[in-house]
Amino acid sequence: MRDGCPDPRTGGSGMPGDPVRWMLATSKQRSPVTEIDDVARELILLFRSLKGMHRTALAGAGLRLEMPAVAVLATLDERGRQRASTLADTLHVDLSSISRQVSALEREGWVQRERDPADSRAALLDLTDSGRSVLHEVRDARIAHLARQLPAWTAPELQAFAQQLQRFRLDVIGEPAAAGPPVPPASAAGPSTATTDLSHPQIHDHPALAGKES
Repeated sequence: MRDGCPDPRTGGSGMPGDPVRWMLATSKQRSPVTEIDDVARELILLFRSLKGMHRTALAGAGLRLEMPAVAVLATLDERGRQRASTLADTLHVDLSSISRQVSALEREGWVQRERDPADSRAALLDLTDSGRSVLHEVRDARIAHLARQLPAWTAPELQAFAQQLQRFRLDVIGEPAAAGPPVPPASAAGPSTATTDLSHPQIHDHPALAGKES
């Protein structure tokens, strides 16, 4: 009974006339909160597996870099040289964490410091040629790994998924991350504008990427 009116699902008695039909009907009435809970649950499961997926992808190529180190290299590659404080803000981490990461990358010869022309007391971090080279190796290894994991995904499916991920990232973070150019619409004509290197031999084995020569 709602506002003095009989509930059509219960025949006015307050109890479902057909419990099975009533349960099936109400089970389909999913609220936006329920849908968001589904997204949150899938994100948690994905986050738990990302580190393992990253290590597996790089191990297959003989590389050993943790995800935070790759994030530093990728940010410097995409956004150019910058101060450590700017890098920390971009990656949403504290300055001490960035300092440790940068020091390790400097020892490897992948990142270098330069004097800031706008302030001689400050330094700018920049990617070295060897740092850019190892970043390309990481990207190739990651793409090859995903191609092996997603053999049944078509090119339109992959592009649509990338577009939804990009939309989610922009809505949640509120600013573009250092992740390359926007994903083009699925209906756009012509080749993708992504900067990913598709020269890895295993990448061309993926049916969705067949025929995409760089």
